[in-house]
Amino acid sequence: MNNLTLTSAQFSHLKKAVAGFCGVAALIIGSYHVHHGSTYSLANGFRWVSAALTVTTLLFWVFYTWIWRWAWIPKFVGQPVVRGVWIGYLSSNYGRHQGNAPLKKPIVFVMRQTYLTLSIQSFTDTQIGESKVEALLRNERTQAVRLAYVFELKNEYPGTRSLVNGAGDLEFLPLISELRGSYWTSTPTHGSLQLRRVSSDSDTVKRFEDAVKRWPIGPQWEIT
Repeated sequence: MNNLTLTSAQFSHLKKAVAGFCGVAALIIGSYHVHHGSTYSLANGFRWVSAALTVTTLLFWVFYTWIWRWAWIPKFVGQPVVRGVWIGYLSSNYGRHQGNAPLKKPIVFVMRQTYLTLSIQSFTDTQIGESKVEALLRNERTQAVRLAYVFELKNEYPGTRSLVNGAGDLEFLPLISELRGSYWTSTPTHGSLQLRRVSSDSDTVKRFEDAVKRWPIGPQWEIT
């Protein structure tokens, strides 16, 4: 079950919009039936409201699954679109002594997103990560957007089944479709991430090898 990623303000606006649409739909349906010979009664009112709820639920499902991410709508509803496949590099202090160059590895993020939910999978050649909590945070003064998440890594060390927890804080740069920021783990290690979106289809990559096959490691993975 995915977590809701709406802010309290967005959720409040959403509830008001759904309630308002349902009320308008019930009035339209009731007016239509009265115009065609029906009478006002408790039973008829219940049927009209039930029909309005069905229409509202169907349209809302279409909205939060697809429509919300089209054209200018994400900006209007205040929900950035980060879904898709992202490739880039992580730099880490894992296994490094002070003064040594950081470990640098190719990494893939696969983000699945609806208007209500967001999930993140990460892949390297040795690790698979899954997000447990996610949030898209917008600074209303600067309009900067950050992706904050808590994740779990599997197979942190070759030959083991260790689970490692961590957190990430990435800035979303929509004009150039990039994510940049830092992460920390419980081992403890920390590092930075730089990612570029290469596809809006989040269903094409299931493993690290899938991404490398489609986007061979090279200059397109580098972000300056």
